[in-house]
Amino acid sequence: MLHRVRQSTWIDFIKTYPFENTYLGPISRWSDDLRRLAVQIMSSPAPRMVYWGSEQAILYNEAAASLLGSKHPSFALGNRFVDVWGPEIHDKHMKMIRAALDRGQVAEAKEMEAVLERNGFIEETYWDVVLQPCSGPDGRMVAVLNTYQECTSSVFQNQRRKLIDQVQAIIPTVDNFPDLWTSVASELRNNLHDAAYSLIYTAVNEPSEAHAINRVDTFQLELQITSGVSSQGFEPVVHPGDRFLWPSLGPAFAEARRTQQVVVLQEKQENLPPELALLIPDRGFVTTACILPITSVSGQQIAFIVLGMNPRRLFNDESRVFISHMGDLISKAAALIALPEEQRRDQEKFEQINFALSQQLQIIALKAEKNEETFTRMAQNAPFGMYMFDCDGNPKYVNDAYLRLIGLEREVFEQAASRGLAWQDTIYEEDLDLATDIWARIRDSKTPFTSEYRVKVAPTKPGEQPGVRALETISFPEVDESGRVVTVQGWLIDVSPRKRLEALMAQRLEDALETRRASENFIDMVSHEMRNPLSAILQLADGILGSLETTTTQNAITLPADTINMMVDAAETIVDDILTLSKLDSSLLVITPDRVHPPTLIEKSLKMYDAELARADIRASLVIEQSYIDARLNYVMLDPSRVLQVIINLLTNGIKFTRDCPTRKISVFLSAFEKPPQGGDRRVTFIEPRPRQSSLSTSPEWGAGGEVYIQFAVQDTGKGLTEDEMKLLWQRFSQANPKTYKQYGGSGLGLFISRELTELQGGQIGVHSEAGVGSIFMFYIKARRCVEEPKPRQISFSAPTVTSPVILPHTSSEARRANVSEGSLETLPSPITDIPPNQIHILIVEDNAINQRVMAQQLKKLGCVVHTADHGQDCLDFLQTTAFTPGSQNVSLSIVLMDLEMPVMDGLTCVRKIREYEQAGQIIGHVPVIAITANARSEQINIAMDAGMDTVVTKPFRIPDLIPRMQALLAEYAGA
Repeated sequence: MLHRVRQSTWIDFIKTYPFENTYLGPISRWSDDLRRLAVQIMSSPAPRMVYWGSEQAILYNEAAASLLGSKHPSFALGNRFVDVWGPEIHDKHMKMIRAALDRGQVAEAKEMEAVLERNGFIEETYWDVVLQPCSGPDGRMVAVLNTYQECTSSVFQNQRRKLIDQVQAIIPTVDNFPDLWTSVASELRNNLHDAAYSLIYTAVNEPSEAHAINRVDTFQLELQITSGVSSQGFEPVVHPGDRFLWPSLGPAFAEARRTQQVVVLQEKQENLPPELALLIPDRGFVTTACILPITSVSGQQIAFIVLGMNPRRLFNDESRVFISHMGDLISKAAALIALPEEQRRDQEKFEQINFALSQQLQIIALKAEKNEETFTRMAQNAPFGMYMFDCDGNPKYVNDAYLRLIGLEREVFEQAASRGLAWQDTIYEEDLDLATDIWARIRDSKTPFTSEYRVKVAPTKPGEQPGVRALETISFPEVDESGRVVTVQGWLIDVSPRKRLEALMAQRLEDALETRRASENFIDMVSHEMRNPLSAILQLADGILGSLETTTTQNAITLPADTINMMVDAAETIVDDILTLSKLDSSLLVITPDRVHPPTLIEKSLKMYDAELARADIRASLVIEQSYIDARLNYVMLDPSRVLQVIINLLTNGIKFTRDCPTRKISVFLSAFEKPPQGGDRRVTFIEPRPRQSSLSTSPEWGAGGEVYIQFAVQDTGKGLTEDEMKLLWQRFSQANPKTYKQYGGSGLGLFISRELTELQGGQIGVHSEAGVGSIFMFYIKARRCVEEPKPRQISFSAPTVTSPVILPHTSSEARRANVSEGSLETLPSPITDIPPNQIHILIVEDNAINQRVMAQQLKKLGCVVHTADHGQDCLDFLQTTAFTPGSQNVSLSIVLMDLEMPVMDGLTCVRKIREYEQAGQIIGHVPVIAITANARSEQINIAMDAGMDTVVTKPFRIPDLIPRMQALLAEYAGA
């Protein structure tokens, strides 16, 4: 069952994993319930685990593997829950697992904590767990499915939000620094989720801002209070200027004071001071610490808070944002306390800072000049064009790459600039209006704009034509305070290679589409040109058989006539194979379900080969096996035409390779299964199916009945196949042996198409053969039971034993030859009222003189009244003389048989005009029109029906099959 899961590296790993060494045992011995659960969890992208059996053996999917860390796979996959997770977690989960197993109810737990080894360390995580009991065939609970969702991030956010709210609440309650530090330390001590410990250092002898600009930090920090850890082991006084002690707290404080940002110290960055890497009980060693600078409104350093982060939590961007927010809140509280004192010192500081800033301004001016030189040098060396124009289009700056892209020397460009828009002279004439419009839109809309245009490139050799270069420009306006555009700046990029590639790809796509159109036209032409003469040959052969009077004449002509029919069938099969192959290549073949009685479908396929079976003296039989009878099937939903096509292909091969053997017997076996069969009962090896994008039998047209697998097998006593010959069977245009085509003929498409059709219907096909003994070809397809069974045509079987299947012998062709149409009409709807042929007045519209004459002759022979027309205009003219037209000569006309491809006026145009005349009242009532065409593709048939045809009959066809179609159509409109 695992082969149905989309293939991946994980599925391959699961298939080859040595489960025989675990509590689950080898995959081949897994129960159906365990296999079903395995497929279910392996198909899920979310973490899923199954606890199987009384030992709770664990099976999990790829998403869950990462949660197990080093336990995966050897310590976890297939092993017991208690061995994998240990007694502590096992005991915590067992109450939920037992509740699910004993009561058969879903057990849930929100925000359950789990300590996992992942991301390279032991991590604290939280999960929403849902344990769902799974029952076996007898209703007993056999497993628990753990569908869990990680909620670690939301739990962390809630904890952090709570701490932030508590810190905000203390801000209005304190008015001095000692109370502030005590309150903050208390809140951190009560919320040790993110920070395992905290240290608060306060500033002593903080120098003024004016002195701090030009001197090294000389102030010191004193350890004020700690939480979560003892103060022993930490320096009571720290000097931030002690950089030679790195990594230590002094340089870390100096860095935080300089940047006024949170400083993160990590062991992996080798900047974590050893005194901060403390061992936290039940958590491990601290590997990350953060230093939060606390400053006043004026920037005076008040304190630093050191947080030793929880070693079981990943320090990420969310952690950094939380710590920064915490530092801002505490700085706000400290600033409110320090504000009165700062106001007293403002005037003195202002004078000191003003002097210092004037010195800094001189330094900045020098740096600005240096930066401008750097930018100019960078722009000149840039590989793409850079430009700056004023609002009138006069260049203020362009780099060398810009000039190179538009193909001008700088001197020529500057001369052109003096005359107006310098770039206009280089624009390709067809794009000049576009480029001018773009310039106006940028200037007027004052918004950035990206566009493409072409420029002329001067020839590089004498006599060479000027070239064209495609450019992409990205322009943006610079607007002053009054909203006026001052400059337009931007970049220019050469996109000529991309344009050439796009043109090449477009041409190749057009070539591919043209090749496909040519292929379809060729197939249509071959089909059309073959079906026309085949139709005439088939009708002539029927005419020969229908005109026999004496037994002697009958015996002399029957064999040639049957041979003609056989050759027509063979040619039609080749045409159908070509059409089917064309649809398969274009992914246009659609599976259309219908209510079908499988034994009748097989009988129909055998009836089609009556003459050939009798001529080859082959005994054919249908064997309905016990599994089909046990399934109690009557009608099922499947595509009868596609199943029949596969059976016909297999019967054709069986007859072809059996007719020259001493024992000539073909048996068709029918069986049914609730699960996909394996073919082992007849040693058949099924071909591995190709991956399919969608699953069949799920759309509404298939009904709501249960799924069932119908298996067909065709066994012959022919020449058989060797191992090497069987390797070539399923390839396109391939036959088992190069001599096969000479001796037996065929296109080499039948088995390839059979495999494709079988897999399209959710099944597989395979073969078992022995050289000199015979072959058995077997295939199965997925179907559905019919919820509402049709009442007519019930076939009852006696209750056989398992060793005695029902065998329905095939009726010989001679027993039915007296009534040619009886077998052919079995699948056609019976008309409400049988209209005698001598009361049917037919107009044949056909440009092929031979087909027209043969069809008219055969219809007249059956008693019909026949008129003919050579094209659509003749048809319209004839309708003016019939009872369908008011005031006409009232010539009787019942139905029109119309070809599609004709000169003067084709059949589609003609039927459209007939329907238009009916709507306009120029024709009374509805003219029944049947399309008689050699265009057999489904889309061509749909076009004919959309044009107004009542039904479509494809060539070649037999007149005895056509009469019931006409009778049914006439009866339908007579009843209406």
